[in-house]
Amino acid sequence: MRHFPFSYQMIRSAVYNLAEKTLEIEFKDGSSKRLRDITPQIYAHLMNRSLCDKLRSKLSQN
Repeated sequence: MRHFPFSYQMIRSAVYNLAEKTLEIEFKDGSSKRLRDITPQIYAHLMNRSLCDKLRSKLSQN
């Protein structure tokens, strides 16, 4: 077996970066967006949800 000078993490991050720039996701309504454009929205949505959950649990304790 040959030894390559690239680590698994280097290859994985390169593949992810390429996918993030080029991969398009098609939605049910026929529109499509690149993964790069969607990722920040998903992240913001998840952060908002977790903040809402934390707030809701604090309020329910009182």
